[in-house]
Amino acid sequence: MLSGAGVVIASCEWYLRQRRTSNTWCFASERDNMVNMTEEQQLKSGNSLRDVDRALAELRRGAPVVLRAPDGAAAVIQAAETINNESLEALTKLSGGEPSLLLTGRRAAALGIEPRQDGDYEPVVAIALSGRDAERVVELADPTAWQGAPLRRRTLVEAPGELAFGAIDLTKLARLLPAALLASVESDGLRGEGIPADLIGLYEISTTKVADYRQSAARALRRVAEARVPLKGAENTKVIAFRPDDGGSEHMALMVGTPDLEQPVLIRLHSECFTGDLLNSLRCDCGDQLRGAIEAIGEAGAGVVLYLTQEGRGIGLVNKLRAYALQ
Repeated sequence: MLSGAGVVIASCEWYLRQRRTSNTWCFASERDNMVNMTEEQQLKSGNSLRDVDRALAELRRGAPVVLRAPDGAAAVIQAAETINNESLEALTKLSGGEPSLLLTGRRAAALGIEPRQDGDYEPVVAIALSGRDAERVVELADPTAWQGAPLRRRTLVEAPGELAFGAIDLTKLARLLPAALLASVESDGLRGEGIPADLIGLYEISTTKVADYRQSAARALRRVAEARVPLKGAENTKVIAFRPDDGGSEHMALMVGTPDLEQPVLIRLHSECFTGDLLNSLRCDCGDQLRGAIEAIGEAGAGVVLYLTQEGRGIGLVNKLRAYALQ
């Protein structure tokens, strides 16, 4: 039988598993259904998390990875913002022709590419490089850098379905610009004439693991530490830390007082904001919202603030600064 505090923390764990992406209020008056995982499921989830994390690390350091779809189709991808002329040439050798540049539909619209006949944009589009060098590729991907003429729809080529979605998703998970170079390769391997030795044996990840990553990370959260931390406006506060099995960023639950489970429990879901929470940026009121929530819960006598470490709603601090530059 869980104590009152235990039930609230169980609710906190569930909300953290949902990975809500907005700063908002909610009420929880009873324990939500928890996700129970068998040891086999936990092991499989942990392995999938580590596999995707390895791919993300490769992309962030500028290395290409192999992405494979369930139907066996495969491609070598590299984050667009890390590309240089040498790696662009290597990708060209892999595909036997120019790789394509994958962008989100919104970015394509900003570049002047016309929508489809039904007026909508594809979620992911593929652009022919048409001889563009690495510098121009980065400019196409980076909204703070492009100063060229609008592109035309005829520059588009067919995006390879699941591989294209997986490639863009990987760059987002890596907190890089949501753009990638993609070179289709033979499904039976990368070995071939003229392929650089350092591209043979690239790290490989499946699109299925990429698609399941967020859910796997949410299910793998566990409590790892807690301590009483008196806060201004809420001195009776306990901070509880949660960490996913892959050792990723910790999320925090700030439990104020002892919530009465016979009454609605006041809960604040707050996305991390370095510029607002810590620097008191005037571009947002996140810091004011956070401190106001703590004070309001303190005045109410009990409640929880869930502090989600997902800077910029998950895009990362660097991309948030890029967005600021466009405002």
